[in-house]
Amino acid sequence: MITVACVLRSGGHYTPEWVAKLRDGVAAHMGPHRFVCLSDVPVPCERWHLIHDWPGWWSKLELFRFGAGKMLYLDLDCVVTGPLDDLVSDGPLTMCDDFLRPGLHNSSVMSWAGDYSRIYDAMRADPEGVMGDYTRRKDRRIGDQAFIEDQVKPMTFPAGRIVSYRVSARHAVPEGASVVSFHGSPKPDTAGGWVADSW
Repeated sequence: MITVACVLRSGGHYTPEWVAKLRDGVAAHMGPHRFVCLSDVPVPCERWHLIHDWPGWWSKLELFRFGAGKMLYLDLDCVVTGPLDDLVSDGPLTMCDDFLRPGLHNSSVMSWAGDYSRIYDAMRADPEGVMGDYTRRKDRRIGDQAFIEDQVKPMTFPAGRIVSYRVSARHAVPEGASVVSFHGSPKPDTAGGWVADSW
């Protein structure tokens, strides 16, 4: 069974309602799957409990604590617009191509199968050091996605399947896109237009 996961840490912009919207979007565009949320608050789906106080995007590294089955991860500010089944990896960890800096990776959508607990273990060994190292880097690669890149050699999803709202989907969803990522601003709750009918 494929597990589709998201992460909600309390205290930010997102709420359990965002989890429900993503859950419903996935259900409309995917075959049999298990939908879970890694969270520190009750959510409208199966919950996996956050056990660390890692802030913001760092929380998603706890996903690598779990299992060795097939996983698809989506940020809560993603809107599902097309089929997802073929985005699920049979093995290698796969990430988006960075929307603003091609050639680097973005962790808005990820998929993997097998044991990637070494990513979690590396973070758990020195979380303050990791967060400090990946906040300001000379190469301008920051955050969880740069850390993941340095732990493994990720594959990249096929071009055009996961797109940026800001870069290419403000007026319509590009043909063939399955996920629209709302990195930065606006977010789906304020974007309007086609988003209001799809989120």
